[in-house]
Amino acid sequence: MVKRFLVEISKLGAVEGERSSPGVLPLLIHPRSVVCWHQCDRDLGWIHPDAWSLHRETRSVEGLGVVHHVQFETFPAEVSVTPVATHHGPWVNQRRKVRAGPQARTSPPLVFEIPPSNRFAPLRQTRPYAVIVTLLFTLYMLPLGQIIRKHGISFHCYADDTQLYVSGKSEDSQQLSKVEDCVKDIRHWMLTYFLLFNSDKTEILVLGPRVARDKLSDHMVTLDGLSISSCTAVKDLGLIIDSSLSFDGHVDNITRIAFFHLRNISKIRNILSIHDAEILVHAFVTSRLDYCNALLSGCSSRNINIPQLVQNASARVLTRTRRYDHITPILSTLHWLPVKFRINYKILSLTFKALNGLAPQYLSDLLVFYDPPRLLRSKDAGYLTVPRIVKATAGGRAFPYRSPQLWNSLPISVRDSDTVSVFKSRLKTYLFTQAYPN
Repeated sequence: MVKRFLVEISKLGAVEGERSSPGVLPLLIHPRSVVCWHQCDRDLGWIHPDAWSLHRETRSVEGLGVVHHVQFETFPAEVSVTPVATHHGPWVNQRRKVRAGPQARTSPPLVFEIPPSNRFAPLRQTRPYAVIVTLLFTLYMLPLGQIIRKHGISFHCYADDTQLYVSGKSEDSQQLSKVEDCVKDIRHWMLTYFLLFNSDKTEILVLGPRVARDKLSDHMVTLDGLSISSCTAVKDLGLIIDSSLSFDGHVDNITRIAFFHLRNISKIRNILSIHDAEILVHAFVTSRLDYCNALLSGCSSRNINIPQLVQNASARVLTRTRRYDHITPILSTLHWLPVKFRINYKILSLTFKALNGLAPQYLSDLLVFYDPPRLLRSKDAGYLTVPRIVKATAGGRAFPYRSPQLWNSLPISVRDSDTVSVFKSRLKTYLFTQAYPN
């Protein structure tokens, strides 16, 4: 039934999901990207290049995150439910049979149906139900994209979180008024559709050079009678983004949490087998180091060395290695890639999926195959075009630059892999030999 429903709404997604202008992400690109390809790493991998592209042009960016939460169970009769009700999906003209003991009762045909809230959630914690509810919520929120596009503001949506961002010169105050007008229209639409606009969770982040940020530090945006000033850092999908895009706060946060869990694991290490201890380390420590680690590519050596210390400590706790013993042979024995190579592994995995249609379209659009001006042997080698950048410290960290650079350095035997599993296996072998040459 879920597959049939995906086919039904793909027509709507193909119409509503088109880009209306460059740099604007529609609310729904394709239903399949919502189901299996729309992940936090890939979303932040798309937002981060946009921020860096504006940062390296010495312009400031106003980033506004609008968080809204659904506050309804059913649609009242007087409310227009056109985004969902006009869709003829698998439930239309279907009957449900309810059985209570020996008796069974069949309901009349359904005109349209929205699954109710999670009042009986324990009975319906299945993947098909979660997928359908996500898709229906996306359909219900489609008009939000039209409202934002009307104001000419770029945006990105993930579940019930919406980020708006505009760019301009620091002395240009019209961008702030544009954001205010857009948010007012969003709030009015949400009230009409029985959604709650969370003014308390709305934050503003100014990105750009320090001089440009200082000029906008005193500006405020008024929402619902509340004056909101810019923050030094915001949390987006679990990632702490600061105004300079250094990610120092994010690294410090995951380090603090990882060491907390690592200390707890070390206290019970004596009663755990090495297999059970490794499961705990991966669940509570290394998983945090790997979350969105692709965005740390090109960061300062500090933000690479600190997570490496966490990984070294995890290996010592797991193998009961003494403090002053050399850790590199231990990491090699555990087949753990160092943090720097784990970051490259994540970027290259996303690159392979984007080139083979297994990632959201907005990531695939960032990659272009190299086409030499004249006939060369490198034409069919599978190289990617490395964009030219002005500032290596800024634009050199973005996915559109780092991805082709790392991809072109891979041997052709790795790049020509047929499946994702084969590519990951060959890639890890290649990176392992680079990390531990001896």
